[in-house]
Amino acid sequence: MRDAVSEPLAAGDVATPPGALRGRLRALWERLPGTLRRRLRLPRVTRWRLVALGAVLLVVVAWGSVAVSSTTMYSATVLITEEAGIGIPPPFESLDFGDVPRGIPMHRNVILENNGKLDTYVLIFSWGGIRDFLSIDDAFFNIAPGEQHTADFSVRAPANAPSERKSGRVFILRVPWWWPF
Repeated sequence: MRDAVSEPLAAGDVATPPGALRGRLRALWERLPGTLRRRLRLPRVTRWRLVALGAVLLVVVAWGSVAVSSTTMYSATVLITEEAGIGIPPPFESLDFGDVPRGIPMHRNVILENNGKLDTYVLIFSWGGIRDFLSIDDAFFNIAPGEQHTADFSVRAPANAPSERKSGRVFILRVPWWWPF
């Protein structure tokens, strides 16, 4: 908004008093049909509503930061072959399935344990080209404090799958149970 006293007007500009914009918006609001105005009417914003909204936003951001900081990501790869032999994956890569012939399943396990004091809800999902061949035994579960759970991952390529390497990512997201799921 331009202040008519401090800035000179350019050619064709009209000085707008400070309350004129509010008046124009009010006139535009009054031209809307009554039913549309009732649907668009927002609650009156008060200081306490802003404080409550800020508190809810702070809780959501805190929960999100806990969820993001407790995410584990694994690279998952499989080489689909035509031969009947099974290739052995490296021992330290937990989700490298090695060479897998078509139609034969290959399993890998990941052991998850809860060393905290709260129940932990675990969500497991996959991403990438391996997603079509990867199945997760139990993708959503709860782990109580002091307990452990074994997540079983298996890869099985159909008989018509091409002989190629498929890869992707597996995300294991651990969130505190106090969030209302």
